[in-house]
Amino acid sequence: MKNLRYYLHSLLFALIAPIAAYMTRENVRIHAEPFSIWRTLLVCIIFFIISAILSYLLSRDHLSAGMLATFAVLGVIYTQELFFLVLLLIVSAWGILAIVRRQFAVSQLYVASSMLALVLAVYFFAEYILFVNSVGWDRNKSMAARIEITASDAAIEPKPDIYYIVLDAYGGSEMLAKLHGFDNSEFISALEERGFVVPGASRSNYTRTIHSVGSSLNMQYLDSVEQVMHDSILWWPIEGTFWYSETRRFLESQGYQTVVVASGWSFTTINDADVYKQPYPIFLNEFEEFFFQNTNLSLFGFLQDFGVSIPSYDVHRRIVSYGFEQLSEIPQLDSPKFTLVHIVSPHPPFVFDTEGNPIDPNYPFTIADNRYLITPPSKYQQGYLDQLTHVNDQTIQAVDSILKNSSTPPIIILQGDHGPGIFLDAQTSTPPCFYERYTILNAYHLPGVNPNAIPQDVTPVNTFRIIFNHYFSAGLEILPNHQYFSLPETVHQFEDVTDRIDDACVFPEESVK
Repeated sequence: MKNLRYYLHSLLFALIAPIAAYMTRENVRIHAEPFSIWRTLLVCIIFFIISAILSYLLSRDHLSAGMLATFAVLGVIYTQELFFLVLLLIVSAWGILAIVRRQFAVSQLYVASSMLALVLAVYFFAEYILFVNSVGWDRNKSMAARIEITASDAAIEPKPDIYYIVLDAYGGSEMLAKLHGFDNSEFISALEERGFVVPGASRSNYTRTIHSVGSSLNMQYLDSVEQVMHDSILWWPIEGTFWYSETRRFLESQGYQTVVVASGWSFTTINDADVYKQPYPIFLNEFEEFFFQNTNLSLFGFLQDFGVSIPSYDVHRRIVSYGFEQLSEIPQLDSPKFTLVHIVSPHPPFVFDTEGNPIDPNYPFTIADNRYLITPPSKYQQGYLDQLTHVNDQTIQAVDSILKNSSTPPIIILQGDHGPGIFLDAQTSTPPCFYERYTILNAYHLPGVNPNAIPQDVTPVNTFRIIFNHYFSAGLEILPNHQYFSLPETVHQFEDVTDRIDDACVFPEESVK
């Protein structure tokens, strides 16, 4: 047991790795909640144990094995900038000790590593605990205001299944024609032939998925989020607004089971649903994906073949395709059911051509909608339109399966949470083209509802109000249409831009069709 002291610094460095990565990357803290690091912490401990055993088998000396294990830990599970920083500090401390004692020795390297590991452990653990204690929000609770909904005795029986299918960044047909020269009438006609109502003037209420879908699922504008979050830049605290939405709460009270298919995005990967489906047995969260991509754990990409959702374009393609596949199987589950399927497409990355063949972008994997990654603008445009064409084919197939295999005519909502982002520069206070971003696909299959009862300018905030009023006689007020915009540095502070969404667009430097 006395020899274990030679491995203490290796263990501390392993424990520090995920905590330091979380605390030194603001973008990670914005999107990943603090407790999402725990599985990564366990992986780091396992990696340390394996490294220590292999190092001892190689050197047969505990002092040397401890140092080898430390360098293995630093080299594999540390981000590049932290690796070089810690290595520099170790070498500097070793140099100082060597100067003081006038000799270089492995024992002094061990002392330097131990002292540094202890200092860094105290620093990062304290910083992490202070951060957790400073956050006054609980992602396990919804920030949305409670809506009292009472189902009338006149509620329709048997209760129809409800499918809420969010096609991320799917823009409206009018906008696609005007800005991109794309004729989407064949797809719209196919939906109308199947009994859908497709309002032509639908606009999203927000420009970001976290606000748009959160507002839709809770049937309200997110004033309560704005009041609670104030000027915070964090996204993860409002995750509970998705997981414990007013729509889910009401439907479960009416005997519905909730069915969710993993989207690859934590907000809509609601794994506590009654029925939860995911394409990989081990599904990584946002922090785990970041950690894997930014350390040499990325060398273990082959793990996706063993059921781990390693962040890659192959895995993203599988997640998107899996969502459509499950829509064909879910009708066989017991009814009534409320199904939420968020498909991150035609949103970037553009990984399908028009026929659904795989394409790999020429930049490191990300699902961020960053128009500066995909240049020139014409390349973004072509990739978006090709992928949208594939999404159209998959959507019609899924709709046909749902209609064919449903014993009771189902409610189906096909909705873009926002439009594409070729012309929208969300980094500025005067975005050049609200029209592109707010104009969305919004299609409703509502059995028994007069198509004329659906306003042409209906917005997502009223989607479930309309449904609950008709099918459950809920008597909910229909809210006025508003569009809200926020900047990244004040992401939850909204500006009403309703009177600006149809302004003329300012095109990027390279003109597009």
